[in-house]
Amino acid sequence: FAGYSLYTAVRIFNQHRGSTLFWQAFKVSKDPSSFVVLFEDMADVIGILIAATGITLSHIFNNPYIDGIASILIGLLLMLVAIFLVRQSRNLLMGESISAEELNKLVTLIEHNQNVCNADARLSMYLGPEEVILLIKIKFKTDLPSQKIVETIGSIRKAIQADHPDYKHIHFEPV
Repeated sequence: FAGYSLYTAVRIFNQHRGSTLFWQAFKVSKDPSSFVVLFEDMADVIGILIAATGITLSHIFNNPYIDGIASILIGLLLMLVAIFLVRQSRNLLMGESISAEELNKLVTLIEHNQNVCNADARLSMYLGPEEVILLIKIKFKTDLPSQKIVETIGSIRKAIQADHPDYKHIHFEPV
């Protein structure tokens, strides 16, 4: 059952990652449920193999200490997997921001609008695997009427969400 569960987790993770390398997909994933299940199942299968090997060797050599060593190895394995998953999930729990490269692309996109002098998009946070909140400070041209500013903000919002549908909450602060 553990092997089938691992097979299913690997298959689903491979569907999500597409052509991205395994470790790269793991590092950039914002959905902990996909990789947590995968690594828990891996630890489960490896732990069963360690336990089976420890029990077998313990009976072959009539030495109960081998079984104890196998139990300690399983405990260390579980501890390493837990540390590994905590390190990967920590940023998401603490409010990870989108990458600086992606922020710079957004600023460039916004600044290409004819009504914008400059933009600063430095505040962002993942709220979930496919949900990002973004605060953008925009300096508009001084001679723009307020209705034109509202229209410009609407068009910028549509442009951003066309490229990034996971940016659900985009807030603009005119400066």
